[in-house]
Amino acid sequence: MTEERLHEIFEDEDIKPECDNVYQDNAYQGLQIIEKYAKETIIFAAEHDMIYSIGIKNAIENGLTEEDAIKLRKLNWSIDSDNNCFCCFV
Repeated sequence: MTEERLHEIFEDEDIKPECDNVYQDNAYQGLQIIEKYAKETIIFAAEHDMIYSIGIKNAIENGLTEEDAIKLRKLNWSIDSDNNCFCCFV
């Protein structure tokens, strides 16, 4: 996985979020995926409606798979361009 490929996945309009179910906790499920690639804290910041997780470079260096990147995209996670990290509305 490269950073370029990760951005392609998150910008691919054919990979649509699948979080229509109100009872599906996409933030929690995404954190479970991210936890596999984090060596430290998996949430580094939060706002009233957003959490910010590990940097994408760290995730890639720790073996982020394309399959898990697609799962994150389908769980409606994004890449925060200011911090170059994963983020999600909660």
